[in-house]
Amino acid sequence: MRSILIALTLALTAPLAQAQDYPVKPIRFIVGYAAGGATDIGARLVGEGWQKSFGQPVLVENRPGASGMLAADFVSRAVPDGYTLMMGTGGTLTIAVHLSKANFDPLKDFIPIAPFALNDAALIVNVNFPAKNLQELVEVVKKSPGRYSFGSSGLGGPTHLGGELLKIRAGIDIQHVPYKGDAQALADILGGNLPMMMVSVPSAAQQMKSGAVRAIALLSAKRSPDFPDLPTVAESGYPGYAVNQWVAPIAPAGVSQTIILKLNAVVQQVARDPEVMRKMAAMGSRAEAGPPEELGRVIREDYARWGEIIRTAGIKPE
Repeated sequence: MRSILIALTLALTAPLAQAQDYPVKPIRFIVGYAAGGATDIGARLVGEGWQKSFGQPVLVENRPGASGMLAADFVSRAVPDGYTLMMGTGGTLTIAVHLSKANFDPLKDFIPIAPFALNDAALIVNVNFPAKNLQELVEVVKKSPGRYSFGSSGLGGPTHLGGELLKIRAGIDIQHVPYKGDAQALADILGGNLPMMMVSVPSAAQQMKSGAVRAIALLSAKRSPDFPDLPTVAESGYPGYAVNQWVAPIAPAGVSQTIILKLNAVVQQVARDPEVMRKMAAMGSRAEAGPPEELGRVIREDYARWGEIIRTAGIKPE
């Protein structure tokens, strides 16, 4: 009997001891996009922080495909010991899952580690468009239902859904024109072939600053430090409007809370590092870390909101 009790005690205490000693070997950090992009760079900054703090290698592994869902599927099935993690994105976990069949549940198969960064996007128009703010733009569009269109970097992306959300909130009739990236749509804005578009700020920052295009409003919940005079859509008459293009580390469900909190503490330190903030700002991103619960709330809210928008707008995958 005594040997059985000893065995049970060891079985119960071993996971706790392992979590407290974590990590004791290299960590795999999976990225669902190609190397060199904002998600990949953010992952490498976080990975460097973990490696420095824990004294163990952090191996960033790119597994692009299906808007990050191939990587998410892989991580969702990983052993939940804290040694296989993922840099998650809102595009993967709250949008793509509504447009394509997913082999994982973003709300049940992952544990949030920490928010890390937000990427700004904006509504811009051709300089000859007869509106200088969002209220004027809505008035112009309402006078000619169906006449105007807006571009985005692609069907079902955050900027496309940001436009659909504005259509619903403002009650306007504008058509979506999907492009293969921001550059093509921006060229049509500059050439006068497209009246307006929802665009990631890094893609159009130069044109916005030079006045080659007119920035109407920021899609994010907060103003951008690079464009402090540009109001948000929410400030322009639509409270609660926000398109959060976020990237954040997540873990497969089952990873212990002790490990999650260890990882979270370092992510928060990384996000406050002035050099990291500078590098993120150069990409049009803002480092904004917080507790795991905050990221969990964002995932749940965005998942529900974008699912409703996709169904209401009748958006189907290409």
